[in-house]
Amino acid sequence: SNFELARLLPNKSARPAEYLVADTVADLALCKLRYSRVTTPTSIADGVDDPFFFQLITPFSVQLLQIPDTKQPAPARTADTRSWESSLTSALTSAHVHGEHPGVPGWRHQVLLGTLHSRV
Repeated sequence: SNFELARLLPNKSARPAEYLVADTVADLALCKLRYSRVTTPTSIADGVDDPFFFQLITPFSVQLLQIPDTKQPAPARTADTRSWESSLTSALTSAHVHGEHPGVPGWRHQVLLGTLHSRV
């Protein structure tokens, strides 16, 4: 709540409305990523019509994500979507590796959904 945030702020003159507050924080080691259909045609998500949407699946919910600038031409949106998916993939895989077998990606299909080898 804003009251709690105001109490925790070191600068009492700051306004709570200037801050973003996360309701929940998901451990990346417990999350999965479902690629968009525009970058991975084999990706199928129920109820998602837009091929540019991709999903971050957390233990709490499924977050439907999309590149904010929908006025971009399709090739630019595809490149941006691929870039976001790549960044999220790197974050998820590094959360799973923990320094063990970094060069062996055989388990990645369990974290990345929408690929031909992914577990559903």
